[in-house]
Amino acid sequence: GNGTALLDPNRCESCYGAETNEIKCCNTCEEVRVAYRARGWGLESLAAFEQCKREGLAKAPSDMKEEQCNVQGRLRVSKVSGNFHISPGKSFQQSQAHVHDLKLLQQFPLNL
Repeated sequence: GNGTALLDPNRCESCYGAETNEIKCCNTCEEVRVAYRARGWGLESLAAFEQCKREGLAKAPSDMKEEQCNVQGRLRVSKVSGNFHISPGKSFQQSQAHVHDLKLLQQFPLNL
């Protein structure tokens, strides 16, 4: 498989400088991402993190250049103010704002 079966369950892997009093270890790619978000840091490339490489999440830009999606559907909402949006990647809260981290997508031309 992906080599995670051989990992010590009591390990404490690096957060690559994003450690805090609350976040001391980053054993998964998602934990690295959470630690970076907690610091307010953007991620340039998941390929820099061993956890992401091990989990197969650190694709090279050339491996993803042909990926695309097509979204179609209907949305029924009440007549109240608000918004609906679709964005690649993950969203998070920072300084009481809803934010999408698109830094990893800068290297790709987006056809919107």
